[in-house]
Amino acid sequence: MNFIWNIGGYSLGAHSFGDMKIWMVAASGLSRDALHIYIGLSFYLAVRIVLRRYAYARWAALAVVVAAAISGEALDHLHELSRGLVCDVPEHFHDLWNTTLASFMLALLEPLWARKAPVAAGEDAGND
Repeated sequence: MNFIWNIGGYSLGAHSFGDMKIWMVAASGLSRDALHIYIGLSFYLAVRIVLRRYAYARWAALAVVVAAAISGEALDHLHELSRGLVCDVPEHFHDLWNTTLASFMLALLEPLWARKAPVAAGEDAGND
């Protein structure tokens, strides 16, 4: 296998999802749980920024996070099977929870802090 990086004794293989996850943990210094949270938030905020002018942006961002989390866990499951490991279903659900919870909270709470239109200079703010 052709390796791209070697950090902290872990090598990232060009075609190995499992190696990429190990590399990300080693390179970031974060726990796996924290990495799931940060990746979920990164996906959410990236899509939210790109689609910021659209009313559906928060739901599109949430859909991307959920799709990415499910895809990542499916790849993780295939990686486990390819190595002859036993699939830990509760761990997969724990990872899905970690990846999506903060994004769900942002999507649900966002309307509470929605910006209001600014009052033009010299215009009465509703006091007659």
